[in-house]
Amino acid sequence: MVGIFYRSPKPGSPSFIEVGQYVSVGQIIGMIEAMKTFSNVEAEHSGTVVSFPAKDGELVQMGTTRGRSVKKGLKIGVCGEHGGDPESIDLFYRVGLDYVSCSPFRVPIARLAAAQAVLSSKGGAKTVTK
Repeated sequence: MVGIFYRSPKPGSPSFIEVGQYVSVGQIIGMIEAMKTFSNVEAEHSGTVVSFPAKDGELVQMGTTRGRSVKKGLKIGVCGEHGGDPESIDLFYRVGLDYVSCSPFRVPIARLAAAQAVLSSKGGAKTVTK
């Protein structure tokens, strides 16, 4: 399934699993959001978690960098629930996304979060993703 992987059920809450933890077959290890539908991801094998293949935001950064390496000036943004989430907006600003789009009721918070992202970077330039 293609979508957004979540290590925790909601922002600020503990992860489903951590490095060093033993997991059993069928244990929920994360969630995937696709088309506004959330699906649990269950362990297919038992064992101890050794590492996670990517850090939060790392794949967004990688996709942005690679996309712009092929097409300079490529406009990249995100829409959906992440477009209105303050922590996500800060990440998207830092990796160099051009815009976020979200539900109308989230727009005021999204605008405030975008302004805070700029101010927290002290007005500095976004990460270069050429």
